[in-house]
Amino acid sequence: MRALVLAAGLGQRLGGASKPLAPVAGRPLLLHVLDRLAAGGVTEAVVVIGHRAASVRAGVCESDPGLTVHFREHDGYRGGNGRSVLAAADLLPSNGGLLIMGDHLHRPTTIAELLAAAPGETTVVVDPQVTHCPDLAEATKVACDGDRVISIGKQIDDYDAIDTGLFWIRSDLMKALADVEARQGDCTVSDGMARLARERQVAARTTLAPWLDMDTPDDWVRAEGLLLREGNGKVHA
Repeated sequence: MRALVLAAGLGQRLGGASKPLAPVAGRPLLLHVLDRLAAGGVTEAVVVIGHRAASVRAGVCESDPGLTVHFREHDGYRGGNGRSVLAAADLLPSNGGLLIMGDHLHRPTTIAELLAAAPGETTVVVDPQVTHCPDLAEATKVACDGDRVISIGKQIDDYDAIDTGLFWIRSDLMKALADVEARQGDCTVSDGMARLARERQVAARTTLAPWLDMDTPDDWVRAEGLLLREGNGKVHA
């Protein structure tokens, strides 16, 4: 099973030289992401890299994340993250694959459950515990109607869940992203999802399990505490 991991961006809100390599509980953030993918049943990861690409590649290759890792370099990493997805579109299996933001940590059980479901349509994993979100202003909000996503974005006013940065994606998302980029000159994953959601073509899959979006120094403190409680950063379900 193959996953696409987006790790190309600048990570400016964190303020470090390389966000994927920034240590969390003694291990680079990106390796925590890959560890959890492997523990959840992913056998191959395509990591899209851009900012400090050589350092990120070396940091992964010097370790053993427990799965096969391929890299796709993306020069347009200063743009929206949808362009990183498009940069690796040819590496997505024909029946779809998992997409995860390279600065999001999920429990392996959450990943395994998404893989086991093998969705037949583009799907976003959402968290309905909106009041638990530590930075709601920066979160990507989601409005659902049953199991359908009807709206998604940071600026929407009516919402009942938060986008957790974990998805099952198919070729329809690639087409939507390409259409948005052609029209606007740039695109984000949320842009593509929003385009599909208007046609009720995105499914919502709920999780209540803990997850982390690593954007700020405060997020790092929360992650350090969680991972150390789990046992010096070792993966637990």
